[in-house]
Amino acid sequence: MWTAATGGSQPLKNACGTPLGGYDGSCLDLASWPAIAGDHSCSPENLRKDVVGSAWIMDVSRVAADLRRDLAAARNENIRLDAWALSNLRLEQVDRDYSNRAAANSAHFLLPRTEDDLGAYLARAISTATEPNAMGLFLHYHLAALGLAARWREHPDDTALAAQALATESFALHFIEDSFSAGHVAGSWGSVAERKGTHDYYCEAGLDGSTWAGTLQTQKGDAHMRPEDLDRTARLVSDAWAQLADAALGRGSASRVGKEVDPAMASAAPSVDICVATKQPVTVVPPDTDKLRDEVVKQTPVPTRPSSEIHLPHFRQEIGPFIGFAASLSGGGARGGYQVSGEVARGYGQAEIGFRFGVGLDAVTGSSGAGLAFLQVGIVYQSDQAAICTSGCDPTLASYGIPRVGARNGLGTRIHLPFWLIPGDLLIAGPIVYLVDKQALKQMGILAASGGLLGWQRTLNTGIGAFQFILGREAGVALFGYGSHGIYGYTGSNGTVSQYTYRSWQLDVPIVEYRPFRTFATNQALTVALQLGFGLDFPNNAHLTNPPGAPGPDLGTSWLFYLRFAFDARYYPW
Repeated sequence: MWTAATGGSQPLKNACGTPLGGYDGSCLDLASWPAIAGDHSCSPENLRKDVVGSAWIMDVSRVAADLRRDLAAARNENIRLDAWALSNLRLEQVDRDYSNRAAANSAHFLLPRTEDDLGAYLARAISTATEPNAMGLFLHYHLAALGLAARWREHPDDTALAAQALATESFALHFIEDSFSAGHVAGSWGSVAERKGTHDYYCEAGLDGSTWAGTLQTQKGDAHMRPEDLDRTARLVSDAWAQLADAALGRGSASRVGKEVDPAMASAAPSVDICVATKQPVTVVPPDTDKLRDEVVKQTPVPTRPSSEIHLPHFRQEIGPFIGFAASLSGGGARGGYQVSGEVARGYGQAEIGFRFGVGLDAVTGSSGAGLAFLQVGIVYQSDQAAICTSGCDPTLASYGIPRVGARNGLGTRIHLPFWLIPGDLLIAGPIVYLVDKQALKQMGILAASGGLLGWQRTLNTGIGAFQFILGREAGVALFGYGSHGIYGYTGSNGTVSQYTYRSWQLDVPIVEYRPFRTFATNQALTVALQLGFGLDFPNNAHLTNPPGAPGPDLGTSWLFYLRFAFDARYYPW
C-alpha cells in the first residue's frame, strides 16, 4: 500500500522509498505521517494533497529530527525543557499555522469520563453532540480507514485511494497517540490557559492511573516520555497498523469490518477538517466490531473526570491579562552630574513599590516564564548620595556633611515589553502588520515573547534558577520633584553653601536578570528576581532659592549602576 500510495507514474514528493527510514529528517516515512497529521495538517486530504509534498514540511521534519537528537543528548530536565521550548519556536517559524491548529479545539485531548463502562464512554465520545475529542476522532478515522483499505483491495491500482487510506489512518493514530501523553489525559477541560498549564504540569510530573484493560501504569508526556511510555504507544500503533494491513489484504476480522464500514462515512472522512470542527463527525459503527475495537482501545489510559465531579488538581499557564503588585530594593553607585569634580562614585539605595497591569504570553514559551508584558505605576524612594571628596574637588559640602544629592521620592513607572528585533518594534510596527497580515503579527509576538528573532533573549533554565539577558525589554522611569515646588539641592564653593530647587527624571535599564524561582498556582504567580543594570539621571529646571528664581547651577547628567532585588505577585482573574 505504501508503494502504491507514494510511487507509480507520479511519485509522491518527499516520500521515503520504504515505509521506514526518515529518522534523519531527509524524507517522510510512514511513521512521520501520524506526527504530521493533526499538528501540521487539518484533514487527511489536506495531509495527502497539500502537506506531504510541500517544501515547508521538510523543514518541520528536520526540526523534529533535531529535537530527537537533542532529547537523547539531554543531561538533565532543564536542558530537556529548553530543547522542547526551542523546538516549538522553530516549528512556529516554519509552519505559520502551527499554534492555530493546537488551539482550535480540544480534539487532541481525551473526553473527560463521566461513566466507568467503556462501551458507554465510547458511545458518548463519538456522539455528534460531543465536541471533537481524541478517542472519538480515532474511532471515526480508524473505521473509515479500514473501509478505504478494503475498497483499495478491490482497486489496487488506485494510488489516490491507497494514499487516502494511509492518510486517514495516520489521523486516527495521531489522536490515539495523544492519549498516551499524561497532559492530554488530565488537561482536557478549562480555559486555554488552564488546559495548557495542566497539560504541561502532568506531562512533566507524570500521572498514575490505569488502562481500560485494568493495567496499572504511570505515564508522562510529550518531551518527557520515558522508554516504557514509548513502548506502550508503539504496541498500540503496531496493532492499529496491523488491522489496516489485514483490511487491505482481505484477512481476519479487520477485513470483514472494513467491508461493512458505511461507504458514505469512509468517503467523507478524509475531508473531515478538525481545525474547524465544533462537534464530532457522524460515525457509523459496523455491527460486531467490539472485539476488533477493544484490541486497540483497551490499551489506552482511562481519562480523568470533568470539573463537575471529583477530579485531579488543575494548573494554569501564564496566559491572559493580570493585575499585580511589585516591590524592589536596589543598591548601586552614581557618578557625574550635580557639579561633581574629582569625586568618587556616590553610593545610593532605592526602594520601589507599585501596581502592575499586564498580560501573560507564555503560549509556546514552555516553562521559561519569559513571556510577560506589563506596565507598572508606583512610588520610588531614594536615599541621599553623599559628597565624598578626594583631591581636586571642593570640600565644602563634605565638610558640612551635606549630601551631594539629597534623599527624594517621586512617581515611578516601569514597562516590560518583549521585542521582535529591536526594542519597541511591536508598538511601532504592530498596527501596520496587523492590517497587512494578522498571522505574521502573531508569529512576531510569539517570537518576541520567546526571546526575539535572534534568540539571544531566551531564558536559560538551570538547576539553580533561570537567567535571561533582558536589555531592551524593560525600562523604568522615576520622576522626582514634578508636580511640586521641586527638590532642594545644595552646591558648595569655597566654604559657601547655596540652596537651589530642581527636578529630575531618572531612567534605569536592566541588562541581565536571574530568577531563582517562580511559583504558579491556579491563578496566582510569585517571582523573585535579581537584576543588574545601569541608568541615567537627568536633573533639570534648577533655580536658586536666594535670590528666589535666579538661575541655578548646571547640574549635568549622572550615570548610575545598580543591583536590584525584586519581588512581584500576579493575579489572573480570567
